Amino acid sequence: MHMAKTGLIRLPYYPQLTALFDGRHGPESLVLSALLYWNTRDKISRFQKTQHLYQLALHLRLSPEEVGQSITCLENMGIAYYVRERQLKKKDPAKLRQGLDLPDEYKEREFLRLDLKKLSMLLQRQGQTTLSPLLLRHAAEDNFEIYDVINKERLPATQYLEGKISGPAFDAAALRCARLACAITAADEDFAQRAVAPGWRMLLQPPAQPQDIASRWTRPGERAIDLEFADGTIFLPDNDCFGALTHRIAHRGNSREARVLAAAFLLAAAWGEPELHFCSEIDLGEIKEAIALLYHSCGMKARLSPEFCSARLLDSIQGKALLDELNSFANTL
Repeated sequence: MHMAKTGLIRLPYYPQLTALFDGRHGPESLVLSALLYWNTRDKISRFQKTQHLYQLALHLRLSPEEVGQSITCLENMGIAYYVRERQLKKKDPAKLRQGLDLPDEYKEREFLRLDLKKLSMLLQRQGQTTLSPLLLRHAAEDNFEIYDVINKERLPATQYLEGKISGPAFDAAALRCARLACAITAADEDFAQRAVAPGWRMLLQPPAQPQDIASRWTRPGERAIDLEFADGTIFLPDNDCFGALTHRIAHRGNSREARVLAAAFLLAAAWGEPELHFCSEIDLGEIKEAIALLYHSCGMKARLSPEFCSARLLDSIQGKALLDELNSFANTL
């Protein structure tokens, strides 16, 4: 707060959002711009009204009442909504040191979220036809320079695992991923050349065995599955060593093979792990290629979870239909 009063404040602003407010630059477009950046920056950075309203007002040089009224306006438009989360409270370290058996305590917190599908629909009604939900999800993309235009053609294709894995389950995932990478490199040199970075492709070539590759990822103190594809890198750590809940690959090239292999690689890591969920923005045709690649290379039938559909901003009906289609495709292989 002190820095906000005395320092140089840098704020995100998206002029296209004024289309929802008769083209006016005012409190509503300022607040919506800040919340759009806040919501798309990452999942951890979330707006909590009781904690952040005054801070937002201070940064925007608005009164708390103006910010509160703007948020209410966004709620009435169906753009903003609240989600409640039940979180486990940390136990008192002093009492734990005394050997006291403390019961678990929980607190509920309420966060403000934006419905990007509804926001996109309202903007497109006002003539902003290029602002798809996918494009809005990249509103906080930092790879663009100031004055650059964020457009679909320049966005990365993102794939990721959501959740955590540790201990023996991590070791098993490392071996599955190594099996897939070695099998692809040995079976299809042309595909591997287009999909994997040169240095890694050399490491994966015969006579390398999956156990050799997996051992690189399971060394004490360095427990992380990493592989450099032709246009992106994955880093999946053992949660006991490095805490992280999202493990991303951002493809910035045009290599179909890299996208397909990366999807298969993530599916291999998540296979049989209830706490790891595969999510992807790539085309469904490439997802099916990855599912087939995983099966034909390692005999594993992928199974996608509802998180895959949530990440693609599908509603429950659309999501169920897509899950049924993809899981049925995997079962018929």
